[in-house]
Amino acid sequence: MLPVITSFTPSPINLGTNLTITGTDLDLVKKIIFSGVAPVVTAFVSQSATQVVVAIPGGTRKGKITIEAASGVQTKSVDDLDVVLPTITGMSPNPVDPGSSLTIAGTKLDMVKSVAFENAPAVTTFISQSPSQIVVTVPNGVLRGKITIGITNPADTVQSADILEVTGGEIGRAHV
Repeated sequence: MLPVITSFTPSPINLGTNLTITGTDLDLVKKIIFSGVAPVVTAFVSQSATQVVVAIPGGTRKGKITIEAASGVQTKSVDDLDVVLPTITGMSPNPVDPGSSLTIAGTKLDMVKSVAFENAPAVTTFISQSPSQIVVTVPNGVLRGKITIGITNPADTVQSADILEVTGGEIGRAHV
């Protein structure tokens, strides 16, 4: 007998929240493997023959769920699990002056706990934050590159597709 996934809920799901997997012979499951770079899960919130409840680890991305029995045999879900992550759709101004404000546009940005620039520690205090926009002060000394937004519970990061250009003039000047 092999464990089989017949469904799972909710999908889409936030990282760190519980996923309920329904199926048959799920009491035989010893490992759950998610798409992405998530660690293999071997500890479950609850487990029975017809249901396993598991917290979604950081690093999980959209894709199939693989369950592994004690025998080492693996089976995959038919459907993809959809994971809710913040996305960056734009940054302005670009190029930006160090010490000035940068507006990051996107989706689910209310999940963001930090913004990291090239060559600078992550910024965790924002001028403003909403689900569709974050305004942050660009630290001095940053270099051209992608920005990385950090989310917590569990810790994970998402990188911008676009490069943020940084200008070199008048570092730290006040903008009125």
